[in-house]
Amino acid sequence: LLAFANANTAGYIAAIPHASAALHFLFHDLFIYKIMKLKHAIILLIIGYCTEAFGALQKILHTPIADKVLTFSTWFIIVAWLIILFKLLTHPKLKEFINW
Repeated sequence: LLAFANANTAGYIAAIPHASAALHFLFHDLFIYKIMKLKHAIILLIIGYCTEAFGALQKILHTPIADKVLTFSTWFIIVAWLIILFKLLTHPKLKEFINW
């Protein structure tokens, strides 16, 4: 049984680089570079700030969903700012922009 378990474990360990390569391709090559544009990040930022205002209103009214809405909006805002920062730092004319 131990040899069988080791053989199965070795198969899973060998498959990990392929899975990480697939995830890298999905998120790095397709999602950030090709699909996610700056306008999408700005839309996420607007959605985040609107849900934050809604969550603040719910917090004032002492409803039980206020904490969940504020947490949800915070994640939207963080992801949007990270995408904006990533897009700014990987822009091909970054050195031109910084040396104005």
